Amino acid sequence: VNGFIIVDLPPEEAVSFRQLCTRGGLSYVPLIAPATSDARMRVLCQLADSFIYVVSRQGVTGASGTLNANLPELLARVKKYSGNKPAAVGFGVSTHDHFTQVGAIADGVVVGSMIITTIQKAAKGEEVKAKQEYCSYLCGRNFEQSAHELNMGEALEAAKEPVGTATVDGVITEADIDAQLAALHGTIPKRFG
Repeated sequence: VNGFIIVDLPPEEAVSFRQLCTRGGLSYVPLIAPATSDARMRVLCQLADSFIYVVSRQGVTGASGTLNANLPELLARVKKYSGNKPAAVGFGVSTHDHFTQVGAIADGVVVGSMIITTIQKAAKGEEVKAKQEYCSYLCGRNFEQSAHELNMGEALEAAKEPVGTATVDGVITEADIDAQLAALHGTIPKRFG
């Protein structure tokens, strides 16, 4: 685990949560949706220490037929407040065309639901291959040329379980947010640069 994305975390609580993440060497990745106000967007962009997850459209995650036509404007608003932190776009990205269109305007593309659906629909024992083929299709690559072996056993064995517990020592009010944000600048978890 490198960080956290928490849906519906109010900016007022996100400040203290980000402090907990920083203490643990983890990243807090805020979500910004089309309906996010400029005031909230400013706070969330300042809290981001690795990248910002831009929700491409309102509603629930999952495959959809079309992308939000206002996505370029939404990304421009995010960049206005983010100090050029990377912005990754997700929600509704499911086809090669979606992937290409979003990749042309965003720093990153997030695909989740369609990967889960692909794995669920795969024949038993073929889940990894189905996922690899789907990801190759998304990227416009030939699966046979881009596939490589990954020893998951070694990767999982090398992962270390963190020790310790997080505690909340107070609630940050609206009046404290600007001071808290100012205090946070310059404190980025080491693994995020």
